[in-house]
This record gives sequence, C-alpha cells and structure tokens, in this order.
Amino acid sequence: MKTLTASLKHHQRTWLLGTTLFLLAFTVRALLISSARFTFDEASFFEIVHKTFEGEIFPLLGSPVTAGKARMPGSLFFLFMTISQFFSPGPEAVNLFTAFCKALAVLFVWRGLRYRFSRSSSFLVALFFACSPWSILYGERIWNSNLIGFFVAIAFWGSISLRYRYKSWKLIVVMISCGVMPQIHLSAPIVWGPIMALIWPTRKSWKISTLCLGLLGTAFFYIPYLLYEFQNNFSNMKLIFSESVKTKRSFSPLLKVPALLLKFLTLDTSYHELSGYWWGLSERKTINALLFGTAVRPQGFFRILFLTSSFSLLGWMLFENIKTLYRRTKVAGFWRSLGFSGQVLIIGVLFNAAFLIWTGKKVFPHYVQPLMPFTLFLL
Repeated sequence: MKTLTASLKHHQRTWLLGTTLFLLAFTVRALLISSARFTFDEASFFEIVHKTFEGEIFPLLGSPVTAGKARMPGSLFFLFMTISQFFSPGPEAVNLFTAFCKALAVLFVWRGLRYRFSRSSSFLVALFFACSPWSILYGERIWNSNLIGFFVAIAFWGSISLRYRYKSWKLIVVMISCGVMPQIHLSAPIVWGPIMALIWPTRKSWKISTLCLGLLGTAFFYIPYLLYEFQNNFSNMKLIFSESVKTKRSFSPLLKVPALLLKFLTLDTSYHELSGYWWGLSERKTINALLFGTAVRPQGFFRILFLTSSFSLLGWMLFENIKTLYRRTKVAGFWRSLGFSGQVLIIGVLFNAAFLIWTGKKVFPHYVQPLMPFTLFLL
C-alpha cells in the first residue's frame, strides 16, 4: 500500500511539473506572436498550408532552399502545419501551432534529461530551456527552421531513453523522426551525429525487423516526393546537391559553431535585434550591438545588469566544467572523462561545423539552433 501511494505521488508530481513546463513554455511563445515577423516566407508558407487544407493543392515539394531554386525533399512541413487549420483558418493559427509544438518540444527534452539528471536538476534545466530567449525566438511563428526543433526534441528524448531503457518502438521513433527532418529543413544532418552517438551503445539490441520498420516508416513519408522525382528525372535532388555544395569553403565554423552554442545559453539576442538573417550576417555589427545596444534594446542599467549576469554565469559554468574535466582527465584520460554527454556534444559540434564547411554556408544561428537540447548537457 505504501509503495502504491508513493508511486501515485510520484506520478502526480511528474504531471504537475510537466504541466507547469508546458504551460510556461507555450505562454511565453504565444505572447510573442503579436510581434512575430510575418513577411514573405511566413506569408507564402501560410498560403500553401491554407490551400492544402482547403484541398486546392497538394504540395509534393517542401519550402525553398535559401538563395536557390531547389526545395526541401518532401512536403511534410506543409502537411504537418495543416493541423493548425482545424482550429482556425487565420495566420495566427499556424503561429500558435508552432508555439504549441515547441512547448511540447520542451517536454520531450525534459523527459530525456530525466534519464541523465535528478528530478530537480532536470526540471531546472528544462525550465531554462523553456524560458531561454533563443529557444523562444525560434518558436513563435511558422518557419521551417522553427519547426525542426520539435522533431529534434523527439529524437533527443528517444535516443536518451533508448540508452537507459531499451524498447524496440523507441528506436523506430528515433529513426522516423531523424529520417523526416530533411523535409523540414536541410540542416537535419547536424543532429544525426549526436543522435547516433547516443544510441550506438544499444546496437547489440537492434533487430533486423525493428530497423526495417524504421526504414519503412521513414520511406512512407517520402512516397509523394519520390513519385515527383521519378516523374521529373530527379530534378530537385540535382538542384539540392548543385546549390548546396560550394567550392569556396571556410573553416571558421569550427570556431563559430561552439561560440554560437555558448551564446544560446545567455541573454544576448543582438543578432535578432539587428534582424541579421534578413539584412546579412555581420559578426562585427552583432558585437557592436552587444556592447552599445540597439534601437530595439537601447543600452541601459538593466540591460547591462542582465547581460553581465548572464555572461558571468556562463563563465562560471565553463570554469567549473573545465576544472572537473581536468581533474578527471588525470585519472581516466580526456575522452573518457568527457562522459557520454560531453562526447555527444563534441560530436554534434563537429558534425555541425563539417556540414557548414562542406556546404559553404555562412554560420547563421538557425543552422546551429537544432543542437540546443544537446548544449543543455553543459548546465
């Protein structure tokens, strides 16, 4: 009887914490919808979603790849967003649905962290993720770079839970969520590395039947797209490779990717204040905005206080992590001392940097933000 009572109390606390996290995460994202950007990308995405829901069109390709004629390999982004139209035909519905999905993503991340940390620690880390300005600003409007975080969170939870409590269906969920990510955004490969690193220790438990079901489930979502490619001589796939891979490359992502991941743990949103994605990426202007303020957030006492506190906490966290790593390295060596969370994060950084180097892309934050859940291992 005591065991049953304790179990009920545990589930009640879990539901209470989960509900609190979800409501908080959804509220702070929903509150930003009234001021969220709604320009050409968002308007065109909404138009396609609305026409698809009304039965006027059925898209076979996804959203356009930046600065090119290629499109994402599949229309899951648009089809998934049509769910929002069951509640309202207006553009606010797609933004609210995005906020809803990103609030659910916070729950998935929290459940994944529960396997790694204590109940209180995992809740505090998830609370930080729910209220992080970088997390919020990538979850308040219809944009494929915003939605990919939802599928990353599912894969994040599934891969960690697989490591601690192996279930065949979880492997299928991880495979499908990772497999469909390119239909949302082509930055998907940056999370495949850390996800594989998380689930690789469970490989001896994998069954052929489970892998086949995962592959078949993924293939199901690509049937319309593959039919299009067969009928059009793989024209879109050729465009993706020809436009995505550049001959002019820079190795700066090796420094910029980890720098951005650390910035995600702070209150510095200078990049968003400058609308960097739409007016060009300039690290010099971003640093200048951080130091001297912007028209959106002028420099003042509270801005200085919050940013100074934020970077001070980041510095203290890095110092403690480095100190602990140094102490452990003398006993077990560097790689083993990192632990699986540190190893997974480093693999994620390397995959992200390699992807940006290979494609020749500039290091925009939305090419890095899918790794945000893995950055939480530092906390």
